[in-house]
Amino acid sequence: VSNQSLHVAAYLNSTSNLSQTWPAFAAKSCPHSLPANYTVQPIPPDFGVHNSSKDPYGFYRAAKETWKEQGPAARALCILHVLDYACWRELEIPKLCQEVFSTKSFVESILP
Repeated sequence: VSNQSLHVAAYLNSTSNLSQTWPAFAAKSCPHSLPANYTVQPIPPDFGVHNSSKDPYGFYRAAKETWKEQGPAARALCILHVLDYACWRELEIPKLCQEVFSTKSFVESILP
């Protein structure tokens, strides 16, 4: 995208209810990209769901439990996601991550 001088100007922060949210999103972020009478066919709720989404190894559950603890591992998750929060302004930054991003050590680590 960047080598063609194109930039991502919009971001749909959820894939929930795409049948309803996609037309409005496309109309807002790309005016004239869809005909006025455009409708999306219903999208099955499991569309695009990969088998790993069933969490066979318990990684998702473990991450959720780690987040609930709000300890060092959860703070590390904030740092791993800092670019998501920087690039997509619509994402709500969790309170713990706001605290992490406000620490002197974090600020000094990212500034020259």
